[in-house]
Amino acid sequence: MQVRDAQGNITGQSMFDTVKNLIDVIDPSSGMTFTATELETVRAGLKSTIDHVANIRASLGARLNALDGLTTTATDIDYLYNVRLSELQDLDYTEAISRFSRYQTQLEATQLTFKQTSQLSLFNLL
Repeated sequence: MQVRDAQGNITGQSMFDTVKNLIDVIDPSSGMTFTATELETVRAGLKSTIDHVANIRASLGARLNALDGLTTTATDIDYLYNVRLSELQDLDYTEAISRFSRYQTQLEATQLTFKQTSQLSLFNLL
């Protein structure tokens, strides 16, 4: 069975096949003898398999970190939207009535001042 890496390249046999080959080579019950070359080949295959698993694990870890970052950002944005929406929709009636009364008093004072100043002229003083 051939395995493909993250780029789609064929990396050789599967991890399970590599371990099975190692067992076959060093299993004393098989009655087979192995040469140093066979053992080195199996060891190199096992090292390659372990390196491949470590690379895949690192790639997945990086993707999970990116996903965590996006999740945190989305949560922060959701919170900010909720705060802004609350500012727009919620009304403190006591504060609103107080502000309205203050604005109304200011408007009435401004209107009275305008009325009084608009009636002034130089002829009224003579």
